[in-house]
Amino acid sequence: MSPILCSDSTFLHLDATAWTALAVIVALALGLYGAFWPPVAAWFRRPRLRLDVERLAKHSELSNDCSQFILRLPVSNRKGQRAGTEIEVFLESVQEQDGARRVQLPTYLPVRLLWCHGHSAVCDRIPGAAYRLLDLGYVISEPGKYDPTTDTADQTDVNELVFQTEISNKFKVGLPLGSYKVEFLITSASTAHRQSVSVSVRSEYLRKKLPLSDYIDVRPA
Repeated sequence: MSPILCSDSTFLHLDATAWTALAVIVALALGLYGAFWPPVAAWFRRPRLRLDVERLAKHSELSNDCSQFILRLPVSNRKGQRAGTEIEVFLESVQEQDGARRVQLPTYLPVRLLWCHGHSAVCDRIPGAAYRLLDLGYVISEPGKYDPTTDTADQTDVNELVFQTEISNKFKVGLPLGSYKVEFLITSASTAHRQSVSVSVRSEYLRKKLPLSDYIDVRPA
């Protein structure tokens, strides 16, 4: 007996037309995946660089002669992200919130800050889950002037935050006593974003064994 062939036989209850349509859909989906997923994945894994102001005190220190408090600010890249390359940090703007006197803010911003290792304005690379130290600047003090003959002081102790920038040898960018909103621009070869911090410069004169927070307070804005 010869076998009987069924022209309308199906597999998984799908006929030839349905399988053809399904094959087209799968091919289209694979094509879309190949075209769009790589840039989407690259976007999700892009470097996430930020200023770790919460760790400023940990990496900063008073100089041996107590003449300045050196400020080193970590710039970190989030764990699991691609390495950031050619990183630059710009001091972009300063807004005075509250000050003992009006401050003449610089008009030549933005300027780049320098990195601790090599004192260059460009950091070559920060891998994911790593950080590098930015040479933010330093705090200096000027003691109040006391006149013993009249038992009066011309002024109280005065601190100043001086940023370490690429033009520090020509122009000083300094903030005296007061509160400020400071905006930074952090760029790499593939990313750019802004980060604002609140800065308060206080009047405590520099001396040993006092924490950084007695002289300056820096926190996310």
